[in-house]
Amino acid sequence: MKLLKNINTESFTTINYVSAGARNVWQPIIANCNQLVQRLELLSVAEDQRHCAWRTVSNFRIPELTKECLKLGLNVYPIENIGSWGQGFTHKTKAPIEGKPTSTYCIITKKIEYAQEYHIAFDKGDHEKQGELLGFPRCCTAFFKKVWPKYFDPVWQCAENTYGNEFENITEFEHDAQSMTQRANERRLIDICNPHDFKSLANPILRYIGLRVGFHIPCSFNCMESIRIASFRLAICKSREEKDLAAMLTALLSMSIEWSVLHGIALIKTPIFYVRTNSMPTVGKYTIRLNGYFMPKESARGVGFPFREE
Repeated sequence: MKLLKNINTESFTTINYVSAGARNVWQPIIANCNQLVQRLELLSVAEDQRHCAWRTVSNFRIPELTKECLKLGLNVYPIENIGSWGQGFTHKTKAPIEGKPTSTYCIITKKIEYAQEYHIAFDKGDHEKQGELLGFPRCCTAFFKKVWPKYFDPVWQCAENTYGNEFENITEFEHDAQSMTQRANERRLIDICNPHDFKSLANPILRYIGLRVGFHIPCSFNCMESIRIASFRLAICKSREEKDLAAMLTALLSMSIEWSVLHGIALIKTPIFYVRTNSMPTVGKYTIRLNGYFMPKESARGVGFPFREE
């Protein structure tokens, strides 16, 4: 992936639905799924599935978060103040500016010992220890350490690392190492095919709008450890309402989705909505097509991927 130098896209996220009907049906579902994901972040610690969770909140929301956590037997430990970035998704945070809104990076855990361990690891930049305490798979922590911070939004790298992906214009007859290296540098499209093997629980593409089951970027779209952890996480859902929302979340992650990035802007196309957000400042356009199996009845019709065929 070739990057432009000295380009910093401001943090933003927008979502536009393909029709009023799609918005009326799916906007409240997505909002409720977001609330479920945030609750699972905390419940996964309360249920001892992992030692810590992290949450970045505006300073005025810390009392509200603390009350929510206390009900679950959890404690909130503020770690660092950062500058608030407003609405949307951000990959990078900035130092707080006097007189400007600030947020706080918080660790949520049962035991102060875990918070202390995390704080030390955070200050040292020890990604392995942070990943261990947050319950991330070791393979994904190693992947993150390898690509960060050069690729701060490593969706493309995750797709490259996915077993079974198909690269545009690369044939099975190319065996020359030099030729393959050159072609690898020219890749612009990755198809992650075979919907029967598609593992939606490791899908990171919709995390920009809060739709995810894992709380980390997986090392691949079919990382089995990420899928295993996500399955345990969804099993926390006990009530009928939570189970129904978990099914909706899984369905949304199972749609056919196209992710592309160019000049620091990512465009995510689904059959029912588009998302635009900040991402890697690439020289050329890079595209991932994730072939899923869930097609909502409100899906737009069109001749291009990922829409319902005319």
